[in-house]
Amino acid sequence: MRPVSKDARHAYPIRKQPKSASYLLAGQAFTKFYGIETGTGREFEPALKGDILVFELANGIDLPPRKARSAGARRGDSDDR
Repeated sequence: MRPVSKDARHAYPIRKQPKSASYLLAGQAFTKFYGIETGTGREFEPALKGDILVFELANGIDLPPRKARSAGARRGDSDDR
C-alpha cells in the first residue's frame, strides 16, 4: 500500500481505532480482487519500505472470534475494531 489522494478511484481508507493503538484498513474490494481470504480476523505487523506500507500475509496472526475476545486482550486494543 502507498499513499494516494483520498479522491483516487483505487484508494482504500485507513482509520485509527478509537481508544486503541490499532488502525483499520477498509479494503474489501482489494482483498476480493487479489483473492485474499477475509473470513477470519487477522493481525499484521506492517513494515515501511520507502513510501510503501507492506503487510506479509504469510506472517499474519489469526484473531479469535469477536465474542471470544475480551476488551484489551490484544496489545491494549478494545473491541472497537
